Amino acid sequence: MRHVLSLIAAIAACSTPAIAQGGEGHARRGAIYDRVDMDAGTVQACSALCDRDDRCAAWSYARAGLMGPYPQCALLSAPTTPIAQPGHTTGLSTALADRVASAAQRPLSERELVALRATYSRYPH
Repeated sequence: MRHVLSLIAAIAACSTPAIAQGGEGHARRGAIYDRVDMDAGTVQACSALCDRDDRCAAWSYARAGLMGPYPQCALLSAPTTPIAQPGHTTGLSTALADRVASAAQRPLSERELVALRATYSRYPH
């Protein structure tokens, strides 16, 4: 049991920041429902645009010259996996990032423990 919990903690520590942040030098593809050309856009403005839209789960910002003459903000309805893309920055909506953080901090349910035990069968059931 302790091994399963240690494994989960290690996976969460490694994967949650990558999922939640994406960050500079990364973009997200797919699930784009709107692209906004921004006259003097910034990463922060793109993030704020996403936060103001209930449909937005993630955003991807491209600096001027990459997708056209202006910076561009893509709004996504799903948090697709970040990919390396120079000149881009991506992140999750604040609401989704908060949900990910709170889920990572809660104890596992009995249902989740049963599923993990079944997945990692070398551990006793």
